[in-house]
Amino acid sequence: MDKNVMINELNKLEIIGSSFFVGVGLLIFVLISLRIKNLNNTTKDEMKINRLKRTRTMTVMLSLFGQILTIIYCHM
Repeated sequence: MDKNVMINELNKLEIIGSSFFVGVGLLIFVLISLRIKNLNNTTKDEMKINRLKRTRTMTVMLSLFGQILTIIYCHM
C-alpha cells in the first residue's frame, strides 16, 4: 500500500468515527432534554406532547440519515 492511500483510509475512518460520536452525543442530548421537558410538563396538553414526539422522531431520523450519508461519502 502506498503511504498516501493509507493516510486517505485513516482519514475516512476518522471522519466516520467522529461523525458517529457526534451523532450519538447529539441524539443523547436531545432525548434527555425532551425527556426532562416531558417530566416537567404536568398538564394534559396533548398537542404539545405530540409535537415533542414528532420533534424527537425527526431528530433521530435526520441524525441517522446524516450518518448514513457521511459513511457513503467516505467510502467513495
